Amino acid sequence: MRNLLITLCLFVTLIVFGTFVSIQVSQAQNSVASDLLNLPAPPPPNPLVENNYKRRTKDDFYKKNNPPKDDAPIEDLLDYWKSQNESYKQLGYNVKPSDGSLERMFAEIEKKPENLVNFLNILPDKPEAADFVKRIYDRELANDDDENYQLERIKQWLTYHSNYFSDDLLKMAQQVGDANEYVTNQEALLALAKVDWEKARPIIDRLYGDKNQPVSQVLASWALYQHALETDSANDIERYRDELKATVENKSATNGIRDLAMDALSHTPDFKGRDDWYFSLLEDETLADLRVNGQSYTGLTTLMYYSPPEKYIEKMLELVKSNNPAVRNAAVRNLITFLDEKNPEVVKALLPWLENPNWAKEVSNERRQLVTALRNFTLPESVPGLIAVLNEKETRKVSTSMNANSNMSSVVVINSNIVVDSISKEDSYPFRDAAISALAMQKDMRAVPALRLILPEVENWQRSNVVQALLASNGFTVSEQIEALEIVAKNINLSEAAMMTNMNMSSNMSSNMMESPPVELRSIEVPMTGNMATRDFKDYSPMSRPYNPSDTKYMLGSHLISASEVSDALVAALVERITELDTKQPPL
Repeated sequence: MRNLLITLCLFVTLIVFGTFVSIQVSQAQNSVASDLLNLPAPPPPNPLVENNYKRRTKDDFYKKNNPPKDDAPIEDLLDYWKSQNESYKQLGYNVKPSDGSLERMFAEIEKKPENLVNFLNILPDKPEAADFVKRIYDRELANDDDENYQLERIKQWLTYHSNYFSDDLLKMAQQVGDANEYVTNQEALLALAKVDWEKARPIIDRLYGDKNQPVSQVLASWALYQHALETDSANDIERYRDELKATVENKSATNGIRDLAMDALSHTPDFKGRDDWYFSLLEDETLADLRVNGQSYTGLTTLMYYSPPEKYIEKMLELVKSNNPAVRNAAVRNLITFLDEKNPEVVKALLPWLENPNWAKEVSNERRQLVTALRNFTLPESVPGLIAVLNEKETRKVSTSMNANSNMSSVVVINSNIVVDSISKEDSYPFRDAAISALAMQKDMRAVPALRLILPEVENWQRSNVVQALLASNGFTVSEQIEALEIVAKNINLSEAAMMTNMNMSSNMSSNMMESPPVELRSIEVPMTGNMATRDFKDYSPMSRPYNPSDTKYMLGSHLISASEVSDALVAALVERITELDTKQPPL
């Protein structure tokens, strides 16, 4: 009976793999197969939905440089611009719909006003848009008795993009002033200058003439430059632009002042000669890392964030080869801002940084962002570098405190609260987690020795990821995989196996309709706790237990059970093993 249970579990494993094998086995197995095949077939996919999905993914439907035409199906317009609204970044390049598309979208929102909040971020700063939003706001406000977070969001948009609530903006703008090496309430003042210049002008004039608040003075120059552009005042445009450029170039100015001036010139429209001027700034080492109140500000990268990615990538790929360290450092940092574009050429250009930490100056964990980005690419040339950072170690000093009494019981201590500080050294591997995942993506056998080496060293919560990377890299023999599957089969009952089968079938169906979400490269990766990372093995491989090779086998088997694809060699060997087990079981 034991062999039969293992046989059935392994047979279910075949179904989980989604592989149909036509091999003559025993009558008992044929019966199981017949029962499974007699189950109702899943409904066929909706061809309209599938074709729509395929078209959007293949044609880069959601790309910022590929908005739908004004006469596109309304579903496409709403879907595309809702996506742009969700991916909107205050520090980033964003696109806006055309007047024609906007008119059609407004007509749809009129029918369902609750959808307005799904498009606020992409609305243009135009009176027509503000009037439409205010009309919806007033209508919904009259019909709503309770607090409504959607109405709050709509009012906030109106506050910063129209003159309907300019008095609220005025109160905030009046609080502008230098603070912590920078300036407060800058968004409120710039918004007020746009929506109600007359109310903003006295504040701007006061700040522009106040030399005791140099950062606020630069903000006033920004507001004056912005207004000159809006009113097309040629003389004022040149005047305030030159002032801002001089501020950026001024090496004696504080970092906050220079950063704010760079923001002003990056956040406003392009001007003749801006690129040449900007490229000349890359040679200035003092602009490489503008730290304000202990934090690195965007500085020279600001222009990259606010510009279409395709505008500067080629130039930065050229400059990253420069023999001038300052230029190369600036180009490297700029290229890091393009990692989310999933451009393999950008990643390839940065690969030398993996094996050589001194190739460029790191400002804010850029090397970690590079390693993380490689989870989205298959680049064979990245494997040596990923192996290098896998074992890159840093030693840090750790301060530990202990009560003096606990260690000096034989000594009379007058103050029982005396604390003794001791300094110890601790080794860590800052890139290991991301490198393991990236190597799994590469599926390269060159990584196997390095992954095998760290398998006993890593924390228990990391070990499952190492096993998965080894499996992807063809680091386990077929016999090892069969053994691992048998271990899992011996520790699972049939009801659990059936549930896993159903879950896997549902997962496979869903994967045909959806992509895996992209990795957010700028976000900080927080390591999972042991319970989170090993919840599938919490009874088998507890955190407190040292490394045990048996744990690895169970992890491997569990990964195989949940795999959507396996090798033909494993399938053939698995069927052969089922046949072998079946011959040892008496006929039913």
